[in-house]
Amino acid sequence: MHFDFNDEQRAIREAANGLLQQRSPVGRIAEAVEAGADDEALWQEMTELGWAGIALPEELDGQGLAMVELCLLLEEQGATLSRTPLLPSACAGRLLLHGGDDAQRQRWLPKLAAGQTRGGFGRLGDGNALVAGAAGADLVTLASERTGLLLEVGQEPLEASETIDPLRSYGHTAPCGQILGCDVPRGIQEAAICGAAELLGVARFCLETTVEYVKDRRQFGVPVGSFQAIGHKCAEMLYRVESARAAVYYGAWAADAAPEQLPRPPQSPSTLPLRARSRSLARRSRPTAESASPGKRTSTIGSSALRSTRSFSAARPTTALGSAS
Repeated sequence: MHFDFNDEQRAIREAANGLLQQRSPVGRIAEAVEAGADDEALWQEMTELGWAGIALPEELDGQGLAMVELCLLLEEQGATLSRTPLLPSACAGRLLLHGGDDAQRQRWLPKLAAGQTRGGFGRLGDGNALVAGAAGADLVTLASERTGLLLEVGQEPLEASETIDPLRSYGHTAPCGQILGCDVPRGIQEAAICGAAELLGVARFCLETTVEYVKDRRQFGVPVGSFQAIGHKCAEMLYRVESARAAVYYGAWAADAAPEQLPRPPQSPSTLPLRARSRSLARRSRPTAESASPGKRTSTIGSSALRSTRSFSAARPTTALGSAS
């Protein structure tokens, strides 16, 4: 059994990491937040590279790859906190791909794949639906349990909503539109996996930021990361991130190779992360010198758990899972 990414998937991950690290420095992210708008230049580059349609079928002008490849891109976006419409457009595309009829798919998916159309994704509930990626969205898909709706934004303008997330626009709309009558639950599953993949990247950002901080922050003449209590906390963070990675990529693999292994959702998932929470988590997870005792310190930070944050290789299934070694 093969439990790792193949060469093509590694190349996609490395290319995505290189582009987003270069194009989304902290200053660029701050500019996008201040402007309250997506990074249009970055989004243009992403669409030219085919990211918007990476997991859509070739007959609908997509790249014809799988959910694993899409999740690789979303994880890297989460790890850089880039402000683009990739996640809401991807979620809208998954729900439309499985829940829409032939006419709906033929009309919208080629435009989503080319980046000519932007999607929003929201949850149906009592009253108005909250939609992520509302600003600039041309269509919105709404989901609740086993029900899906497709709304053309030109027919029903979205009202802006303020949230604690500065890296994504939100709006709300009345629950109306065309009914998505096909396999809506599968579309909901895949949208949830997309959201989980970006959250995995956010968690990775928190881990890496924390590790860099405790390596640089010094107390009692040594890095605070050399204290055993701090090393244990960072090792626990690493364990949780890698456990999440295994779950996310198993779900991504199963979505294409064995969808029957994914449980049908009992209710519509909240798939779009409020990434401001991750920043708060990163700040809270930064250990202070006061939380460590000078009498309890070790040198493990440079040699074991903390050093392995960039090289840890957990067994994680991908599209190659199940192939003979």
